[in-house]
Amino acid sequence: MTDQIEMAELHGQPVIKLQTPDGAVALISLFGAQLLSWTPAGGEDRLYLSPKAVFDGQTAIRGGVPLCFPQFAGEGPLPKHGFARNKQWAVSGSRAGKDFAVTTLQLVDDADTRALWPHAFAAEMSISIGGGRLDMELEVTNTGDAPFSFTAALHTYLKVREVSVPALGGDAFTVAPVPRQPTQTTENVNGIPYNVLTWSTTISAVKSGEHPLDSRIQLAVLQPTRHRLRDVFGGDFFDNFFGNDFFGGFEAKTVSVASSPTSLKALPLPEEGRPDTFSGAVGHFELRAEADPRQVVAGDPITLRFTLRGNGNLERLQAPRLADSAKWKTYPSNARPSPDGSEKDAAQRAFEQAVIPLDAAVQTVPPVSWSYFDPEARRYVTLTTPALPLKVLPPAHAATSSPAASPEAPPPPPTEEERALAEASSWARRAAGRLLLLGQKPAFWLALLVPLVSFSAGRRAWESIRRRRQDPLHLRRLAASRAVRCALAELDAAQQRGDSSLFFAAAGRALREQLAARFHLNSASLVLRDVEPHLNGRPELLGEIRRLFETADAAAFAGVGTDAAALAEWKARLASCLEQISAR
Repeated sequence: MTDQIEMAELHGQPVIKLQTPDGAVALISLFGAQLLSWTPAGGEDRLYLSPKAVFDGQTAIRGGVPLCFPQFAGEGPLPKHGFARNKQWAVSGSRAGKDFAVTTLQLVDDADTRALWPHAFAAEMSISIGGGRLDMELEVTNTGDAPFSFTAALHTYLKVREVSVPALGGDAFTVAPVPRQPTQTTENVNGIPYNVLTWSTTISAVKSGEHPLDSRIQLAVLQPTRHRLRDVFGGDFFDNFFGNDFFGGFEAKTVSVASSPTSLKALPLPEEGRPDTFSGAVGHFELRAEADPRQVVAGDPITLRFTLRGNGNLERLQAPRLADSAKWKTYPSNARPSPDGSEKDAAQRAFEQAVIPLDAAVQTVPPVSWSYFDPEARRYVTLTTPALPLKVLPPAHAATSSPAASPEAPPPPPTEEERALAEASSWARRAAGRLLLLGQKPAFWLALLVPLVSFSAGRRAWESIRRRRQDPLHLRRLAASRAVRCALAELDAAQQRGDSSLFFAAAGRALREQLAARFHLNSASLVLRDVEPHLNGRPELLGEIRRLFETADAAAFAGVGTDAAALAEWKARLASCLEQISAR
């Protein structure tokens, strides 16, 4: 062994570690001569090793590159994939250079193998790494007198690195956030294991009827190249009957995978029995409400927190809210971020609403109703929160009290400070006399009145500004303005990069924030039907907003290829919409 080739352990089992000066690394198990890990220079591990793999020296290891010999799969009388992967191999030779490292493992027949397969043989598995190359070569020698036949394979478990999350095609559905990392498992089909990647999400129909639906994804996978190990060593070092195109190196390839087109039929929601509190939620949900604080003074704000949990179109839910009444002043609900900082969670949505009790007689936060449609029961369901106990105090009044009279005691002698205070009081009385004389002159009162009036006007202006700064509605408008500016900055950056998906995502966000601020709506759950009543008299503006929303959804869910000129045109149309919404 050398510094580049050493014995090590992995999960308690002996392995050979190959490494090269440029950073390439490989781990080969002596059990089954199985390559378990390969990291090219400057890259990451390219092989998949199942978390369910067993390392007990008896069970075939799931993952890496298992060697199938002398039988592949169940194509014969031997155990599936033969016996080579379940035998201990011995190191027969190793070499290393400035740009490569190679080891060769050997397995020869013994009583156990001859009991299963009555042939004399010697098998050698050679594995070489260097730079971005991996070379594997199997050589089998018949050491007996009788001929034999066999099948063999290097059953590679390649780690898949996704370039993009799956994108759904079709304009009739919206898609909940798709997780970046899929669940990776293996599945046996006709005795052959396959890697399976699974992304879980929820789609919601936005219009009734039968609509096409397809999905596609881009993946980065490793594909074998047509090179032999002799390319590293030269000559015919591994001259065997496999020829020049059996096992060789690997290179990364980006492939596009598309599903077979299908269609889904979305039924229209029934008009009969539709409650006033229904706003488009479809699925199965639970509603919980909290209030904080529970003791306030009339006129002080309370935060109501609503949490919706369940399965359905969570990403498009409209928030529950307490309505205005004679005893309550309320503000629009806003989405509350999840603990990870995002506004959306795969299983729940949370909202907050600021409310103010106006009467000290209020004793509870009234129940709040919210409705959804149950697609399995084919009926509307209304959820109602319980009344939340509350203690509202009347506005505080300053109370004054007079201390009880105490018997007079002889006064103590004056201190130095008291004598100084007495002298100052005498001087003040004399000065007051002189001021009385000045008070008979109109100019004196005018000089006093001007700064007094200025101070009073300034104080009233400051109080107005302070109240405005504390007004939740004003704060929400400021937050919306900042959100619009941030979205437009992201839009500009995406336009410069030519990224149409991020461009339209930022455009949709800016449009929602502007509409929500103008019409006191919730931007997190705003949909087109929320703003239609406010724009009935402006069909041109409403149509342009609809086109922007549809294009943003298409870019988010299906991908939209748009050139620089088209992005500039969409940016101008967005600017016009924002200006009209603000001026209306």
